[in-house]
Amino acid sequence: MQDLLKKPYMDRNQESEILKTERPKTTRSATRAENVVFLVKSQVKKHLEKGKALFDEGDPRGAKEAYEKALEADPTCAIAYFYLGFTHHEMGNTDLAKDYYFQAIDLEPKQSLFLEHLARLHFELGEYSVCLVRFQEAHSVGMLQPISYGLMGRAFFELDRYTEATDCLEKMLEIEEEPSLRRIAYYYAILAYLSESSIFPARLLTERLLREDEGDPVVFSVLSDRFQDHRCLSVAKRLLESVTKEDHDFEERHATLDRELLEAEHVLPQLFCSEEESLLHQLHQLSQFGSDKVHRVLVSLIQSPSQLVREGILSYCRKFGFDLPKGVLKECLNDTEMVREATLLYVASTYDRAYMD
Repeated sequence: MQDLLKKPYMDRNQESEILKTERPKTTRSATRAENVVFLVKSQVKKHLEKGKALFDEGDPRGAKEAYEKALEADPTCAIAYFYLGFTHHEMGNTDLAKDYYFQAIDLEPKQSLFLEHLARLHFELGEYSVCLVRFQEAHSVGMLQPISYGLMGRAFFELDRYTEATDCLEKMLEIEEEPSLRRIAYYYAILAYLSESSIFPARLLTERLLREDEGDPVVFSVLSDRFQDHRCLSVAKRLLESVTKEDHDFEERHATLDRELLEAEHVLPQLFCSEEESLLHQLHQLSQFGSDKVHRVLVSLIQSPSQLVREGILSYCRKFGFDLPKGVLKECLNDTEMVREATLLYVASTYDRAYMD
């Protein structure tokens, strides 16, 4: 198939960062066709087998001719139409590919494999709404391949339907094992969460990505930018630090993040005072810096006698997606109305069922 993410995410301000992805091998994309049983005539079977062999050897034109001979032997052979569609698809003849896929579907309307590949073709043509309909049709009659959940997620992402995008991409992460494809699913799921300012799940997926991935320069660089846009500075810095290859631009970005984090740390000593007005002022200053160190210090002050300070600490943690101990949350839920409301907003933002107990 074409690149999994043919129309990659770009920085919408600069349009300078483009995510390039590996092209999955054709044999991977066609795997399910070999696992689906089709009854074909003996004279048709030899042409189909020859076509598959030629295709696997890198001769799509020879494969096309073999499949055409299969159709001459049996014009009602659905799998021959599918293989012709698939071959034209790989050759870039999208109109012919679409025609052959349709003919295969007309003969076998309940075959999810055919519908799934037609959906992928619609995706590659940028026909996202149509591709989603086709994927839903395929899913209604059979199981989808993991990569198809990724394509559905990408289609929803392009349509700014971020909740549905993350549902599909997280489903792909449940069943896909290929590291390069998992990386892309993580990438778009994190971007989708950030696009709707859902910082908690974005951070959670980023932690998983950091544990799994070796540090793809483009993926980690763009995600670092996005987190920096949301002022989640410590996450942005960890992503940059995990990149295996760096350049001069990375050095400048490291320096910028270090400077901003240091600016936040300079405020920390002023937090240890008893005056409510001063504490609230420092909290307001720190609300521009999503820093791990700031988070740790603020959690240590959650027992402040000022409900405004306690509410401010909860708001800070919610804004930047920082965890709070369950014991602290339980205490806050039994606090004043202002603190309790801030706690409920925090819990709702976590997307974590554990907090709902």
